[in-house]
Amino acid sequence: MNNTDIKQTLGGRLSVPAILIDLPSAQGARPMAASGRFYSCRAVLDVTMVGNTGIVTSSITVALTGALSGTLIATAVDVFYPNGNLLVSVSGTFSGMVSGHSGTAEIGATGGPITRGNGSGALQWVIGQGTLGLAGLRGQGSFKRPSFGSPIEQCPDDTVAGDYSAELQFAD
Repeated sequence: MNNTDIKQTLGGRLSVPAILIDLPSAQGARPMAASGRFYSCRAVLDVTMVGNTGIVTSSITVALTGALSGTLIATAVDVFYPNGNLLVSVSGTFSGMVSGHSGTAEIGATGGPITRGNGSGALQWVIGQGTLGLAGLRGQGSFKRPSFGSPIEQCPDDTVAGDYSAELQFAD
């Protein structure tokens, strides 16, 4: 599945389940639990209104610490509903280290509804299509407990921080 396929899949009805079905089998690989923190900055690229629903396309940079240590550069599409709920779709490239292996890998995430008022909700994500030391990396997890904040010097728009957890494995 190439990057274009991931973006098309994330925009479709099947989203994360469709990506999971398409992941190659990693027979013999031992799953490992992974967790850590994330912190993201976004730059809004486009805002569109469809009736009372807002669609915001942003470029995001996500710093990850813990089992995944590095940076995710991605595009996010957020759909804001009048009731305050938010649906999110993210796709991009992670560059960094996992369990002592370095390289890049594709991450795609979808989630919602996320309620901005209380920060509840989670984005389910998958990782795969790695290069170099991350070539055999596969996994799935969630970004959870998002905390929305005001812009800071490094981030022109809203910031989001929270925790992630995952089950990862390297194919043999």
